[in-house]
Amino acid sequence: MSRVPLFLKIIVGLFFSAVLAFCVQAKQECFSTSPNLKNGQKWRVAYVQGGPYIHYRTNLISLLEALRDLNWVEPFQLPEAKSNDDTEELWQWLSKNIRSNYIEFVADAYWCGQWPKQEEEKAAFKEKVLSRLRTSSDIDLVLAFGTLGGQIMAEKVHRIPTLVMSIADAVAAGVVESASDSGFDYIHARVDSTRFERQLELFHRIVQFDVLGIVYEDSDIGRSYAGVTRIQNMAKKLGFHLTECKAPSDKTVVVQKTIECYQYLAPIVDAVYLTYDVNIKEAHLPDIIAPLLAYKRPSFSQSGPREVKYGALMGMTDVSYKEVGFFHASTMAKIFNGAKPRQLNQEFPNPYRLAINVETERQIGFQFPDSILMMVDEVYTDIRTVP
Repeated sequence: MSRVPLFLKIIVGLFFSAVLAFCVQAKQECFSTSPNLKNGQKWRVAYVQGGPYIHYRTNLISLLEALRDLNWVEPFQLPEAKSNDDTEELWQWLSKNIRSNYIEFVADAYWCGQWPKQEEEKAAFKEKVLSRLRTSSDIDLVLAFGTLGGQIMAEKVHRIPTLVMSIADAVAAGVVESASDSGFDYIHARVDSTRFERQLELFHRIVQFDVLGIVYEDSDIGRSYAGVTRIQNMAKKLGFHLTECKAPSDKTVVVQKTIECYQYLAPIVDAVYLTYDVNIKEAHLPDIIAPLLAYKRPSFSQSGPREVKYGALMGMTDVSYKEVGFFHASTMAKIFNGAKPRQLNQEFPNPYRLAINVETERQIGFQFPDSILMMVDEVYTDIRTVP
């Protein structure tokens, strides 16, 4: 029997040491995404959100499509949605109709808080969710959507792996300790720590405004969703003046006051940054966009192309939803293959892909530079009205 030379042993040893070191440094790459079972049983998944919001449904669908592409679920055809922000109807459909040998979406493990405003309401909703998770061992992973959903799950009273999705700023909201470390073995939140900054740099470079207007709900959640502190910091960095209008958090008046804020800002600012706002539905967008068109104010949608369809000048495209969905699905698959959420990379920046509305461009007398047109992925040629 021939002996292996010592120098070859050393080389092989160094190679495997390098691989191990790489796995420690790039931990997320060392776990498989292949479908498997939990001790012969399907993985049971739960869902929690603070309230209905259109981007939650879109992100959930993107996750499902990525799980399909990774072979965790079989191909599916979703039913037509009755409402663009109704995830409960979608979740119940998934629990009954998604075919999978590996995952079960648990019908009675869905929680939606209907945006509780008072602290006692938030505490009651949190207890409703956590009491189930504390007293039952039937859930293997939780999908927590948005700031409130993430805050509920970032508690030490449970140890259930949790993916926090569709959250504006997980670090500022206290859901994770930092972009590189969640601080909890069982929490993972996607972080794009410079998303708003990149958007504002691009918007300022294109429009060169001196005064920017923003509107947000005057609450901790409202400020977190809108990224107010980050916008204020960018105003200082880029040297523009920021004019803010705060809508009260009272459910009975918040939408009307938000619309009035845009009416107030339109004549006194150079441009408007349309921030995330869970109170605003598609039916409200024409009233928000109308004063911006009347006063010929360029606008940038912080959240995506929905506002661009209704007349915002520009925003980032839906193309990134597919990529974000794959990021979350891969993370979920790695957890089911033995990874702790804390071990996996949280940072995933949105790519620069722009949506523009050329009818808005025409109405406000604006012209995009050719260099910007090269970045455009989606073009809307009219301004949608609510049916």
